[in-house]
Amino acid sequence: MATYRFPWFSSDYTDNYYPPAPVIPLEIAGPEMSDWIQIDEAFVDSGADWTIIPASLLERIAVVGRDRAWLRSQWGEARLVRRYDIDLRIADRTFPSLLVVEDDQGEEVILGRNFLRYVRMMLDGPAGSLTLFE
Repeated sequence: MATYRFPWFSSDYTDNYYPPAPVIPLEIAGPEMSDWIQIDEAFVDSGADWTIIPASLLERIAVVGRDRAWLRSQWGEARLVRRYDIDLRIADRTFPSLLVVEDDQGEEVILGRNFLRYVRMMLDGPAGSLTLFE
Protein backbone atom coordinates (compact mmCIF):
# COMPACT_ATOMS: atom_id res chain seq x y z
CA MET A 1 0.00 0.00 0.00
CA ALA A 2 1.29 3.48 -0.88
CA THR A 3 2.25 5.84 1.89
CA TYR A 4 1.61 9.51 1.50
CA ARG A 5 3.42 12.16 3.43
CA PHE A 6 2.03 15.66 3.44
CA PRO A 7 -0.51 17.09 1.04
CA TRP A 8 0.72 20.22 -0.73
CA PHE A 9 -2.19 20.83 -3.07
CA SER A 10 -5.84 19.87 -3.41
CA SER A 11 -8.57 20.66 -5.89
CA ASP A 12 -12.22 19.78 -6.30
CA TYR A 13 -13.56 17.94 -9.32
CA THR A 14 -15.42 20.13 -11.80
CA ASP A 15 -18.99 19.70 -13.00
CA ASN A 16 -17.94 21.07 -16.41
CA TYR A 17 -17.56 17.40 -17.43
CA TYR A 18 -20.02 14.57 -17.10
CA PRO A 19 -19.31 12.67 -14.99
CA PRO A 20 -17.46 15.25 -12.86
CA ALA A 21 -13.70 15.14 -13.45
CA PRO A 22 -10.44 16.05 -11.69
CA VAL A 23 -8.90 19.35 -12.74
CA ILE A 24 -5.95 21.39 -11.53
CA PRO A 25 -5.43 25.14 -11.86
CA LEU A 26 -1.89 25.82 -13.03
CA GLU A 27 0.40 28.22 -14.82
CA ILE A 28 2.64 27.79 -17.84
CA ALA A 29 5.59 29.73 -19.21
CA GLY A 30 8.38 29.33 -21.69
CA PRO A 31 11.55 27.84 -20.18
CA GLU A 32 13.26 30.37 -17.90
CA MET A 33 10.63 33.04 -18.62
CA SER A 34 8.91 35.13 -15.97
CA ASP A 35 5.59 35.77 -17.73
CA TRP A 36 3.27 33.01 -16.53
CA ILE A 37 -0.16 32.31 -18.06
CA GLN A 38 -2.89 31.17 -15.68
CA ILE A 39 -4.93 28.08 -16.67
CA ASP A 40 -8.06 27.80 -14.52
CA GLU A 41 -8.79 24.12 -15.24
CA ALA A 42 -6.35 21.60 -16.66
CA PHE A 43 -8.05 18.22 -17.11
CA VAL A 44 -6.19 15.40 -15.33
CA ASP A 45 -6.18 12.41 -17.70
CA SER A 46 -4.23 9.36 -16.55
CA GLY A 47 -5.15 7.66 -19.84
CA ALA A 48 -3.42 10.31 -21.97
CA ASP A 49 0.21 9.59 -22.80
CA TRP A 50 1.12 13.25 -23.25
CA THR A 51 0.33 16.61 -21.75
CA ILE A 52 -1.48 18.60 -24.43
CA ILE A 53 -1.49 22.39 -24.67
CA PRO A 54 -3.58 24.40 -27.17
CA ALA A 55 -1.55 26.15 -29.87
CA SER A 56 -3.05 29.51 -28.88
CA LEU A 57 -1.51 29.25 -25.40
CA LEU A 58 1.88 28.11 -26.73
CA GLU A 59 1.93 31.17 -28.98
CA ARG A 60 1.28 33.42 -25.98
CA ILE A 61 4.33 32.08 -24.11
CA ALA A 62 6.48 32.35 -27.25
CA VAL A 63 8.07 28.90 -27.15
CA VAL A 64 9.99 27.45 -30.05
CA GLY A 65 9.03 24.00 -31.31
CA ARG A 66 11.45 21.23 -30.41
CA ASP A 67 10.47 18.60 -32.98
CA ARG A 68 7.50 16.75 -34.46
CA ALA A 69 5.94 13.45 -33.44
CA TRP A 70 2.91 11.35 -34.34
CA LEU A 71 0.05 11.45 -31.86
CA ARG A 72 -2.81 8.96 -31.98
CA SER A 73 -6.18 9.97 -30.55
CA GLN A 74 -8.45 7.77 -28.49
CA TRP A 75 -10.40 7.10 -31.72
CA GLY A 76 -7.34 5.76 -33.54
CA GLU A 77 -6.67 8.70 -35.86
CA ALA A 78 -3.02 9.78 -36.08
CA ARG A 79 -1.69 13.23 -36.81
CA LEU A 80 1.65 14.95 -36.83
CA VAL A 81 2.07 17.39 -33.92
CA ARG A 82 4.80 19.72 -32.75
CA ARG A 83 6.43 19.20 -29.34
CA TYR A 84 7.63 21.96 -27.01
CA ASP A 85 9.49 22.35 -23.71
CA ILE A 86 7.57 24.50 -21.22
CA ASP A 87 7.70 25.25 -17.51
CA LEU A 88 4.59 24.29 -15.55
CA ARG A 89 3.71 25.53 -12.05
CA ILE A 90 1.12 24.26 -9.58
CA ALA A 91 0.79 26.32 -6.41
CA ASP A 92 4.41 26.90 -5.30
CA ARG A 93 5.93 23.97 -7.25
CA THR A 94 7.59 24.45 -10.63
CA PHE A 95 8.19 21.60 -13.05
CA PRO A 96 10.81 22.86 -15.51
CA SER A 97 11.27 21.78 -19.13
CA LEU A 98 8.20 19.57 -19.40
CA LEU A 99 7.82 18.15 -22.89
CA VAL A 100 4.28 18.81 -24.19
CA VAL A 101 2.46 18.45 -27.49
CA GLU A 102 0.56 21.14 -29.32
CA ASP A 103 -3.16 20.89 -30.02
CA ASP A 104 -3.94 23.00 -33.07
CA GLN A 105 -7.65 22.10 -32.99
CA GLY A 106 -8.83 22.24 -29.36
CA GLU A 107 -8.71 24.67 -26.44
CA GLU A 108 -8.42 22.23 -23.54
CA VAL A 109 -5.26 21.71 -21.44
CA ILE A 110 -4.82 18.02 -20.65
CA LEU A 111 -2.33 16.78 -18.06
CA GLY A 112 -1.14 13.39 -19.28
CA ARG A 113 1.04 10.65 -17.88
CA ASN A 114 4.29 12.30 -18.94
CA PHE A 115 3.55 14.92 -16.25
CA LEU A 116 1.62 12.77 -13.76
CA ARG A 117 4.63 10.52 -13.24
CA TYR A 118 6.27 13.39 -11.31
CA VAL A 119 3.57 13.69 -8.63
CA ARG A 120 1.93 11.53 -5.98
CA MET A 121 -1.77 11.93 -6.46
CA MET A 122 -4.93 10.64 -4.85
CA LEU A 123 -8.22 10.85 -6.70
CA ASP A 124 -11.14 10.56 -4.31
CA GLY A 125 -14.14 10.07 -6.57
CA PRO A 126 -16.85 9.93 -3.87
CA ALA A 127 -15.52 13.16 -2.30
CA GLY A 128 -14.88 14.72 -5.72
CA SER A 129 -11.35 15.79 -4.83
CA LEU A 130 -7.79 15.47 -6.06
CA THR A 131 -4.83 15.77 -3.67
CA LEU A 132 -1.11 16.02 -4.46
CA PHE A 133 1.34 14.77 -1.83
CA GLU A 134 5.03 15.14 -1.00
